[in-house]
Amino acid sequence: MSTKKCYLRIDGDTFWGISAGIPRLLELLSDLKVPASFFLTTGGDDSWASLPRIFRENGFAKRILKLRRSYLKPPAKIKTPPFREIALNLISRGHEIGVHGYNHFHWIRDFKYLTPLRAINIIRQSKCAFKQRYGVTPPYTGAPGWRMSFPVLELQDELNFDFASDVRSAYPFLPKSSKGKVLSTVQIPVNLPTLDEILMTGGSFPFPLNNHDIYCAHAEMEGTGYFSEFKQFIQLNINRGCTFHLLSEYPLSPPLPQCQLAFDKIPGRTGEVLIAQK
Repeated sequence: MSTKKCYLRIDGDTFWGISAGIPRLLELLSDLKVPASFFLTTGGDDSWASLPRIFRENGFAKRILKLRRSYLKPPAKIKTPPFREIALNLISRGHEIGVHGYNHFHWIRDFKYLTPLRAINIIRQSKCAFKQRYGVTPPYTGAPGWRMSFPVLELQDELNFDFASDVRSAYPFLPKSSKGKVLSTVQIPVNLPTLDEILMTGGSFPFPLNNHDIYCAHAEMEGTGYFSEFKQFIQLNINRGCTFHLLSEYPLSPPLPQCQLAFDKIPGRTGEVLIAQK
């Protein structure tokens, strides 16, 4: 059986996911000796801000009902997580952490309507807020919901991120700005559907990974209502010869492709996400 290198990204979008989901995932990954790259939100937790999407985005209400095992069963009172303690536990156990926007749900709701200056200021704010909250400077970034402002992509070079993961694509690449300039911050994108997308389209989970696949889990789903399925997913792929690695360890062989970006819809997800074009 051949060994496959696979990569696991885990997003913490909410206080609930970070406080309830990540500790469970951390214990599972420690037991199975699996490293992961965590993307953690900063700013406030205004999960209620997603409610207008029921009216804005076709299919969002159906999505909430379909995924109710996770999204409709948060604890009655969500406490502010012990952010620094969680970050220390993640890093001390061999994981890595990066920034996942500033106020996750506000960004998803508003990013298309922000002026370039406002969008840039929010990303600057997210990097500073991450250092204050988690105690470390974030080495990488990932846009909430794969929704990214083009002016911010250009700012990433200035902010000296090691890499970004803002886009859905089949392989890592260097993005081009809206004016065609090749940017230097490499994008290491998720190339597989997320669990919610799989459930919304009637797909099968768990499923086998291929070499260099990048799967994105969410603390709010795989860390709570779908924890047992996620455990089966990890164990299945370990048994099939998969070894998991950090995104920062992804082998990048120059010259990397240079890709234009565009917004498009993908199966199982409401709204548009940023997609790399050949």
